[in-house]
Amino acid sequence: MAIVVDTETVGEHEREALWREAQERLFFPIDFQPLPGARFAGWASGHDLGPVEVRRVVAGPSRAVRTPHTIAAFDPERLELTMLLSGHQERTQDGRTATMQVGDITTVDTSRPFS
Repeated sequence: MAIVVDTETVGEHEREALWREAQERLFFPIDFQPLPGARFAGWASGHDLGPVEVRRVVAGPSRAVRTPHTIAAFDPERLELTMLLSGHQERTQDGRTATMQVGDITTVDTSRPFS
């Protein structure tokens, strides 16, 4: 399956809704919020390679939170491996925080809350 999503293809007032729906199709239910005052844009693609799913995401300033509610909606019960290719990212799970820089790799358990 190949999925491509580009928020630049819709009006600015539709981007958040498109991105939320795309994140659920690409990954799993997650609460998404653009950072206040920031113009949000995002692009993502996804390919399934047998048992491995490969996703590439380029997104503006935002926050994604996996809550008990979103886990209950759908839990793929998997470990997500992330490699940061540009920018920076902060991931928090189980009281631990990883501040990622370009080239860093981290994991999260999709069955437990994270942000």
